[in-house]
Amino acid sequence: MKYILSFLIVLTLGLNQLNSQLTTSLGAKVGLANSKLTSNEFNNIESFTGSSIGGFLNIELFELLALQAEVLGTKRGSNYDFGNIYYETTANYLEFPLLAKLRIPLGDNLRPFLQGGYTMNFITKQSATLDALDGLIVIEDRVNDLYKTGGSAFVGLGLDIETEGILFFLDGRYIVSSGDISNNEVEVRLSGFTASAGIGIKLFK
Repeated sequence: MKYILSFLIVLTLGLNQLNSQLTTSLGAKVGLANSKLTSNEFNNIESFTGSSIGGFLNIELFELLALQAEVLGTKRGSNYDFGNIYYETTANYLEFPLLAKLRIPLGDNLRPFLQGGYTMNFITKQSATLDALDGLIVIEDRVNDLYKTGGSAFVGLGLDIETEGILFFLDGRYIVSSGDISNNEVEVRLSGFTASAGIGIKLFK
């Protein structure tokens, strides 16, 4: 977490030196990530819901347009049900989303927005759990089934709520990997939804 905060603070200070007229907000966000690893080889795949937490830097270029950079730690994965055998695979991601917000002013404080962007992903840990015969046999192990690095595109909706010194927002995103993420012969793609809330302090204006 300290690396996430350090990165955002350094980036904020650099942008402030570049243009002191920008409205810049720095803060934290937390949410849920519902994801699924899909493959043509398996039909009985269920989604997995994990957590997502990190920080963000929001830069308001104009009243209608803002850019946002984030650093997130997110847990994603999938569940597979083979009758008496239940298999869960998960991965811890370090994510670097960069997005644009097209905002619609409603009154003094509300800014509904459309968003789109791209995320660079780095896997820090992969694991799998096999549960057979209703818990009679449980096996947990580290795996290396997915590429360590990758990317995903996303689109979504959200709402910025602004006061004099605070930015609060809610957002939802649909994500899809930009290609095959499997480290094996079987092609695997990642897709899913995320929902989050964030709050930040306006540093410069």
